[in-house]
Amino acid sequence: MMGAEMWVAPSQDDLVGAYKLGMRRMAAAVCLMSQDDAGVRKGMAATAVTSLSVDPPSLLACVNRSASLNPTLQVGALFAVSVLSRWHETLASNFSSSELRHLRFTEGRWRTHALGVCYLEDAQCSFVCRVERRVEHFSHTIVIANVLDVSNSAAIDPLLYVDGTYQGLHLR
Repeated sequence: MMGAEMWVAPSQDDLVGAYKLGMRRMAAAVCLMSQDDAGVRKGMAATAVTSLSVDPPSLLACVNRSASLNPTLQVGALFAVSVLSRWHETLASNFSSSELRHLRFTEGRWRTHALGVCYLEDAQCSFVCRVERRVEHFSHTIVIANVLDVSNSAAIDPLLYVDGTYQGLHLR
């Protein structure tokens, strides 16, 4: 064939480097996943959270196996996903760093849902969820959850994470 180029697979190191660089360009909403585990609040920041289905309402979240929240997100467990607003950057930093773990629930307006799970009251929106399924994939667990309740704020001013920094969305 004329003009056809031969594809040569990149080395694993080159592929991983290019993948990381490409993923830095994918802006994502910053979320906090939170849970009350036997009276102890646990949480983590997450950007790999997305809608899965409307019928029934469900979402998925990708959680690193090394995250303290991962072992408690078993089938049937309740947790919340709070989508952060631009002014929640400090909270996002606290939930992203294990060194700042002691500050995670000291800031922000946290509330306990009737089902017993904590969520950020002034978030863009919060989803109360029940884990339906877990899929293990190398370093991460894909948590598939049914949404039991949703709380939406009136303001739309999400906190985004792109190229290793927090950014706001500038709406027209």
